[in-house]
Amino acid sequence: MPIRLLFLVAFVLGWIVPGAAAAADVTHGKGLLWRVERTGAPPSFVFGTIHSEDKRVTRLPAPVQAAFDRAHSLTVEMLLEPEANAALASAMFLGKDQNLRAILGDDLYHRTIRALEDHGMPRQIAGALKPWAVTVMLSMPKPDTGEFLDKVLYAAALDQGKPVHGLESVEEQLAIFEDLPMTDQVRLLEAAMEGSPAAYIEELIAAYLARDLAAMMMLNNRANAQLDQELATRITRRLLDDRNERMVQRMEPRLREGNAFIAVGALHLPGERGILKLLEGRGYRVTVVY
Repeated sequence: MPIRLLFLVAFVLGWIVPGAAAAADVTHGKGLLWRVERTGAPPSFVFGTIHSEDKRVTRLPAPVQAAFDRAHSLTVEMLLEPEANAALASAMFLGKDQNLRAILGDDLYHRTIRALEDHGMPRQIAGALKPWAVTVMLSMPKPDTGEFLDKVLYAAALDQGKPVHGLESVEEQLAIFEDLPMTDQVRLLEAAMEGSPAAYIEELIAAYLARDLAAMMMLNNRANAQLDQELATRITRRLLDDRNERMVQRMEPRLREGNAFIAVGALHLPGERGILKLLEGRGYRVTVVY
């Protein structure tokens, strides 16, 4: 099972980010490529990604390509290694004594299986997935080539001989969902099934191509009513706030080296608790480039 299911949490966020703010109120709400600098080291760049195979996404704009080519290193959310793939594949499936139909009930189970089959997942595999794995899968585009943006950057860095660093381990990314009580996993799946993932994904990609992080946040906010506030707040803390703090701390060695290219999911960048604001709080100057 490919690691693409966890590499970008942005699509999942469409059902769980609480609150609603005007686009003009979003800190660092416009731009995908940001120069990050502080006295004593050459500038580095932080680039917001989206987990898509769309050629309009994977074909890097000239300013992004130039920054990437000049960089001495690439940093991504998680290293794309065979061991991580294996760990993810193992974690996605229920134990032998568990049954997805029993967990979801007949109606939600049958709707879920049909949705997964439409997504290209064979029924015999679909019925063995954990609820969180189903939610992540349905919240992302149907796989085609497998050449999503993060993988394209990863492969290009290896081709250019750049060292590649990860900000999180597969265990840390899995814990975001694995530690959720089953009742919360089912509620997230119900919310995903009530929405229209395909339409949401298209809108999200359009906002991304417009470099409009604020619009991406607004798309997420639009659907928050499907979850109660307490669960929405708790999941948002797991998916964004706690991880932003961790990733900023771990990218600092690369920033001190300078000439780093750091690629993270675009929705980690904006807002008062986003990565760019956290970097400013640590004394870095952050300037939009593209």
